[in-house]
Amino acid sequence: MFIFLLVNWTLNFNYWTGGVHLCDGKWGWCLPDGSPAPFAPDLEWDSNQPDNKTGNETCVQMKIYRNATGIKLHDKNCSNKFIFACQVSA
Repeated sequence: MFIFLLVNWTLNFNYWTGGVHLCDGKWGWCLPDGSPAPFAPDLEWDSNQPDNKTGNETCVQMKIYRNATGIKLHDKNCSNKFIFACQVSA
Protein backbone atom coordinates (compact mmCIF):
# COMPACT_ATOMS: atom_id res chain seq x y z
CA MET A 1 0.00 0.00 0.00
CA PHE A 2 1.26 3.48 -0.83
CA ILE A 3 0.84 6.29 1.66
CA PHE A 4 1.24 9.88 0.52
CA LEU A 5 2.12 12.62 2.98
CA LEU A 6 0.14 15.63 1.84
CA VAL A 7 1.55 18.73 3.47
CA ASN A 8 1.28 22.07 1.66
CA TRP A 9 0.30 20.35 -1.60
CA THR A 10 -2.00 22.18 -4.00
CA LEU A 11 -5.31 20.36 -4.36
CA ASN A 12 -6.75 19.81 -7.83
CA PHE A 13 -3.23 20.04 -9.21
CA ASN A 14 -1.16 17.65 -11.32
CA TYR A 15 2.09 16.03 -10.16
CA TRP A 16 4.49 13.68 -11.90
CA THR A 17 5.30 10.36 -10.26
CA GLY A 18 8.10 7.91 -11.07
CA GLY A 19 5.58 5.57 -12.70
CA VAL A 20 5.87 4.54 -16.34
CA HIS A 21 4.39 2.15 -18.86
CA LEU A 22 6.67 -0.90 -18.69
CA CYS A 23 5.35 -3.21 -21.43
CA ASP A 24 2.39 -5.39 -22.35
CA GLY A 25 -0.07 -3.02 -20.70
CA LYS A 26 1.76 -3.16 -17.37
CA TRP A 27 2.66 -0.07 -15.36
CA GLY A 28 5.18 0.33 -12.57
CA TRP A 29 7.68 2.47 -10.72
CA CYS A 30 11.16 3.34 -11.96
CA LEU A 31 13.44 2.49 -9.06
CA PRO A 32 16.65 4.47 -8.40
CA ASP A 33 18.77 1.62 -9.81
CA GLY A 34 16.73 1.67 -13.04
CA SER A 35 14.87 -1.56 -12.39
CA PRO A 36 11.05 -1.68 -12.60
CA ALA A 37 8.69 -2.43 -9.69
CA PRO A 38 4.98 -3.14 -10.27
CA PHE A 39 2.31 -0.93 -8.77
CA ALA A 40 0.57 -2.18 -5.65
CA PRO A 41 -2.80 -3.79 -6.48
CA ASP A 42 -4.69 -1.16 -4.47
CA LEU A 43 -3.22 1.81 -6.33
CA GLU A 44 -6.11 3.56 -8.08
CA TRP A 45 -6.33 4.86 -11.62
CA ASP A 46 -8.97 7.50 -12.32
CA SER A 47 -12.04 6.51 -14.36
CA ASN A 48 -11.18 5.34 -17.89
CA GLN A 49 -7.45 5.45 -17.13
CA PRO A 50 -4.94 4.57 -18.45
CA ASP A 51 -6.29 5.49 -21.88
CA ASN A 52 -3.26 6.51 -24.02
CA LYS A 53 -5.48 9.24 -25.46
CA THR A 54 -2.71 10.97 -27.43
CA GLY A 55 -1.00 7.73 -28.49
CA ASN A 56 2.13 8.60 -26.51
CA GLU A 57 1.08 8.54 -22.86
CA THR A 58 3.72 6.47 -21.11
CA CYS A 59 4.28 8.43 -17.88
CA VAL A 60 2.12 8.43 -14.74
CA GLN A 61 0.68 11.63 -13.28
CA MET A 62 -1.29 11.92 -10.06
CA LYS A 63 -3.99 14.39 -9.22
CA ILE A 64 -5.04 15.22 -5.68
CA TYR A 65 -8.77 15.90 -5.72
CA ARG A 66 -10.54 18.16 -3.23
CA ASN A 67 -13.49 15.81 -2.91
CA ALA A 68 -13.67 12.31 -1.47
CA THR A 69 -12.01 10.65 -4.47
CA GLY A 70 -8.57 11.57 -3.08
CA ILE A 71 -5.52 10.75 -5.21
CA LYS A 72 -6.02 9.22 -8.66
CA LEU A 73 -3.53 8.31 -11.41
CA HIS A 74 -3.60 9.22 -15.10
CA ASP A 75 -1.36 8.28 -18.00
CA LYS A 76 0.12 11.36 -19.69
CA ASN A 77 2.60 12.28 -22.39
CA CYS A 78 6.00 12.58 -20.70
CA SER A 79 6.61 15.97 -22.34
CA ASN A 80 3.83 17.62 -20.28
CA LYS A 81 5.06 20.07 -17.69
CA PHE A 82 4.00 19.18 -14.14
CA ILE A 83 5.61 19.47 -10.70
CA PHE A 84 7.42 16.33 -9.56
CA ALA A 85 6.24 14.45 -6.48
CA CYS A 86 9.37 12.91 -5.01
CA GLN A 87 9.95 10.33 -2.32
CA VAL A 88 12.47 11.29 0.32
CA SER A 89 13.90 9.43 3.28
CA ALA A 90 12.60 10.56 6.65
